[in-house]
Amino acid sequence: MVVVLIIIIGLHLDNKIRKDMIIMKTIIIYDNTGYIFSQMAGCYVKPQGGIQYLEAEIPEGKLLQKIDVTVTPNVPIYIDMPLNETDLLKKRIDEQEQALVELASMLGGVV
Repeated sequence: MVVVLIIIIGLHLDNKIRKDMIIMKTIIIYDNTGYIFSQMAGCYVKPQGGIQYLEAEIPEGKLLQKIDVTVTPNVPIYIDMPLNETDLLKKRIDEQEQALVELASMLGGVV
């Protein structure tokens, strides 16, 4: 609710508020048989033109960012999944252990 209020206030300050910019309804994505695939409530972007689909396997460690519609057939664009806190800590520990091993080898010691 706070985010929506900030958006409304920001748009009001610019005097550019339009009814089609903030939609407080529910959008329902469905096929020609009436099968519902998705529904979103609150603020969303209205689909422009037709709704398309593709089937893809999302690689491990990746997130779907968008669909490249400039090529035919359309292809998914992936980004690396951000590391969670545990994985970040493990990575940091591994880096520090490696630094200690390198330091010990330069000093002639064994870790």
